[in-house]
Amino acid sequence: MTEAKPHTSKHSKTPHSQPNKPPSTYNTMSSLLKADVWVSSRLPIAIQRDGQSSAFSPISCALIHGTYEAVLVDTPISTTQTTDLTKWIEETAPTKTLKYIYITHGHGDHWFGIPLLLKRWPSARAIATPATVAHSQGQLEPEKFIDIWTRFFPGQIYQPQKTAEPWPSDTFTMEGHEFRIIEVGHTDTLDSTALYTPDIHLVVAGDIVYGDVHQFFWGG
Repeated sequence: MTEAKPHTSKHSKTPHSQPNKPPSTYNTMSSLLKADVWVSSRLPIAIQRDGQSSAFSPISCALIHGTYEAVLVDTPISTTQTTDLTKWIEETAPTKTLKYIYITHGHGDHWFGIPLLLKRWPSARAIATPATVAHSQGQLEPEKFIDIWTRFFPGQIYQPQKTAEPWPSDTFTMEGHEFRIIEVGHTDTLDSTALYTPDIHLVVAGDIVYGDVHQFFWGG
């Protein structure tokens, strides 16, 4: 199996040029905003399907960053994938602080990396809609976490787990840039969301949009 290499794409916009200043004094709306995308390798599934081995689809995570801070959208599944993501963030935004980890929906493959990321960036806040948090908590019930996730990926999911915290608003900000939470209802699962960043016309769609794979429709 050939391991997928992390892929990066960029979007940026700067309304005005301005020299670097300390966070307490610079004009936040003049900060340069960039977006980069990391794509995980495929994670082998321990259980064979119809007598054949298979692997989980790659997971994409978006890093949107300004002059001093960054927002990460979604995480991968395993400790190894999350370690790779951490190294990539350090290389991509080496002097920046991770402010938020936004989770688009409740499936565990999009947030099981939260505890390890918070170890590296303890001041970051992992956030999601209240409905996504409720769905995430259901993923930790034995019939989901033990019977599905840890059977698929034994010894590869960090424990103890930690879900995102419920965010009480449909917006949040980073360096003066607004991020809008767009609730779209049921896509590949219930209570899915996208994250819209108007200043760079960017939508991070989570599992609302699939690439090169059949969409998953079961709402578990």
